[in-house]
Amino acid sequence: MKLNAQVTAEQKERKAAYNREWYLANRDRQLQRRKENYAQNKEAYVQRSYEWRQANEAARRLSNKKTALKQKYGLSWETYVSMYTEQAGECKICGTALHMLANSSNDTEDACVDHCHTTGKVRGLLCRPCNLILGNCLENPEILANAIKYLHDVKR
Repeated sequence: MKLNAQVTAEQKERKAAYNREWYLANRDRQLQRRKENYAQNKEAYVQRSYEWRQANEAARRLSNKKTALKQKYGLSWETYVSMYTEQAGECKICGTALHMLANSSNDTEDACVDHCHTTGKVRGLLCRPCNLILGNCLENPEILANAIKYLHDVKR
């Protein structure tokens, strides 16, 4: 007897519902089995994890970036890309070229999401030095104005 290779959407949904129910009914037992299996094969798990991280470095960095944007600022990746595009890939303060996602695992090269620490509202993308300037002056325009005045006075 030949089985139909095509599975309908209804069949997929029924199977998914069955799997969810089964997992919920057997969750504790499954978790315990996974813990035991990990304990018995820890070296193999660690090695496989290391190999995956090495083979998927770029995908892992992108995934981590998306997660951080969502958790810290409530930004979707699409919104972040839109902000980057609207700013022509440049820092809103100094105009330095920004990287949406750094080419290395060193995220200090990534564009910084500038946000108000009081309201949490996102204001734009900055390079790290400009973002640090705002943070170090406690986002106080008066302190920034005094710093500018100081620089002008010292130049004379």
